[in-house]
Amino acid sequence: MKLTNYPADDERLCTINSLPEYAKVECNPFDKVIRILEKNGYSLISSEDFAGLILQHEAEFHEFFYRPSSSENPFEVMNFIFPGSNYPILVKEGFLHIPKKGLFLTKKSPCLSNPERAYRANKLNRDYYVSGQILEDALNDSIQISNTYFEKIDSVPTDKLADCDWTSYLFGKYAQDFGDLLTYLGVEQFRENHLLLSDEKEKSISLPHVRQATVHIGNWSSFDARVFATWLGHPIGSRIGKKK
Repeated sequence: MKLTNYPADDERLCTINSLPEYAKVECNPFDKVIRILEKNGYSLISSEDFAGLILQHEAEFHEFFYRPSSSENPFEVMNFIFPGSNYPILVKEGFLHIPKKGLFLTKKSPCLSNPERAYRANKLNRDYYVSGQILEDALNDSIQISNTYFEKIDSVPTDKLADCDWTSYLFGKYAQDFGDLLTYLGVEQFRENHLLLSDEKEKSISLPHVRQATVHIGNWSSFDARVFATWLGHPIGSRIGKKK
């Protein structure tokens, strides 16, 4: 797949000839990535978009799956879609923790509403705290996945992604087909990883805060699929945008 560069002022943003709706931004600070995408008419892809791209490239994933395992490059699988994307893929959803209420997945992550503040907070090793209308908007398009932040979330059988509330919310119309593909490839469970806190630590946090979500399919110790919370202060590789 041949990459096509945009003008020089956005030289880190590239499209792929076979996927005109999508563009990739190379590793940059999170806030700059979001602004580059917005400037060119893109928004960060959703988990549903991600699943759709995987299904578009089902044959390539079959080829990757039957290769020998490579622990040195666990994210090589993404190269089949976006050359050079050897990383988990940042998506538009976020993990929203509200003390005394629980943990939510939201499709309106506050990190995207104010990427500068979110990045700055994480860069200083702090959570990004939210309130007011931003918090209300995030909750209006969300699903609760646990009652407490320190609770470990059970993995979901991949053939049941469309039947589980939070994975169905995450992958939308592609949940069933995406789960069936993972099952066919031998991936039996889809996992969720947010940063677990002790009960005592949770009690010390009094304000709602959010962490951006990342999705991953790759070859680690075994072929693996998961969504997890991301710390934006650290480089995590390519970000993918979809035309608005």
